[in-house]
Amino acid sequence: PVRHAAPSGAEEAAGLPLAGVKILDLFWVLAGPTASRVLADYGATVVRLESTRHLDTLRVSPPWQFSAPHPEGAAGFQSANANKLGITVDLASEEGRDVVLDLVLWADVVTESFAPGVMESRGLDWETLRELKPNLIMISSCIMGQTGPWRDFAGFGRLAVSVTGFQQLASWPDRPPS
Repeated sequence: PVRHAAPSGAEEAAGLPLAGVKILDLFWVLAGPTASRVLADYGATVVRLESTRHLDTLRVSPPWQFSAPHPEGAAGFQSANANKLGITVDLASEEGRDVVLDLVLWADVVTESFAPGVMESRGLDWETLRELKPNLIMISSCIMGQTGPWRDFAGFGRLAVSVTGFQQLASWPDRPPS
């Protein structure tokens, strides 16, 4: 199919250092979305793409803005994704993949934090995206990297802190890590 670049969806934030930079954000949970939120705060147009099949973990994590749990009221999700545009796509479908590829043509930067092999299984790996848009920048973040003997070791921030030894710094010299 013929690919058409998506419209910007937002006015450039005149005077901000990243005004005009376009980011397709496939990060999820906390660390990645917080990083891309900073880019949005500095003026980048960030389009946050979510799955229709798997809610972001932060959407179902307290504290809640409303009196009961609600995916639109999770404070952590709202904070990590402020200043972004949002779109929901079924990445497992051909139509969803086509939407992502159109957004890749629009974007300067693509971010993702899936487990190794997920982007490749969807036909959205670096080689495929680079062929579509040679000047694309891609940020790929997973706990143990995309290659190597521990690539299939899945987890989140707290686990990364422990595996890297950083947790040892979170204690008093005479006590175990907190």
